[in-house]
Amino acid sequence: MRAALRLPFFLAGRAYVAVGRGEVAEGGLGGAGGAWVDRIGGVRQMAQRILIATDGSDLSRRATSIAVELARSLGASVVGCAALPVYPYHGVGGEVAPAELTFQAQAAAEANRHLDDMERAAGEAGVAFARVLREGNPDDIILQTAETERCDLIVMASHGRRGVAALLLGSETQKVLARSTRPVLVVR
Repeated sequence: MRAALRLPFFLAGRAYVAVGRGEVAEGGLGGAGGAWVDRIGGVRQMAQRILIATDGSDLSRRATSIAVELARSLGASVVGCAALPVYPYHGVGGEVAPAELTFQAQAAAEANRHLDDMERAAGEAGVAFARVLREGNPDDIILQTAETERCDLIVMASHGRRGVAALLLGSETQKVLARSTRPVLVVR
């Protein structure tokens, strides 16, 4: 039997920790070191459907593991979301080049492998799973999927870029954080 997950997370500016199946404790700052206090049920209604964004990286797999365990604890379902990159080269005319077809097929196969891994993790935890695979900019796909699938929470990894690299390269996570109207749990 696994020990209960005690994963802290933040929704609507409040700190919570999932303490067991369907149980959530709200964080308080009373006493020595800020003990977790009052059990509440309100968060349960807030997170009935969790979107997990993946790019297949190790950090995304970690985010998947945390999100699936959170969903199991809250009795929520999950939506796995992967964005297919847009083919970076376009020729002249309206025909699709064979290289573009190969690129799209390889990208779809890789993304489906990541979603298959997510589905397997959700299944092992007894969590309902749906998948979304679309072509486009990842931040747009994540936000559109959260809207269309009526997700209450978005979980995604941060690749931890700092300094000039973060300024120049940006981050899909930063873009989602800046634009989302839903809570976002960032896993590092």
